[in-house]
Amino acid sequence: MLAFLAIDCATNPEAPRPILCLPIKVPSKFVPFILLGLLSLLSGGVPFDMLFGVLVGFAYQLGYLDRIRPGPEQLRGLEEGHLAGLASQQGYVSVEAAESGQGFTA
Repeated sequence: MLAFLAIDCATNPEAPRPILCLPIKVPSKFVPFILLGLLSLLSGGVPFDMLFGVLVGFAYQLGYLDRIRPGPEQLRGLEEGHLAGLASQQGYVSVEAAESGQGFTA
């Protein structure tokens, strides 16, 4: 969850956000780290899985993971090859459907 929060906060890092229910607003870029600190205090140690989630979220949003993120061509190759059995299942959203926005209609 903190990875998704980090991605959202990195999109607009200077926007003020409240911290939980406190009447304090801080810049968005600090919110994931403040929540991580609060969770560390409550749990008695550093939750490394959440720390890595925050770091991966910021790395993703800032473009550091673009080199290892598969492109549409690679995903189509997987759908036709190793994932052919999964791609034929009901409810599977193909690359073409995801790119055109048709795969996410209710």
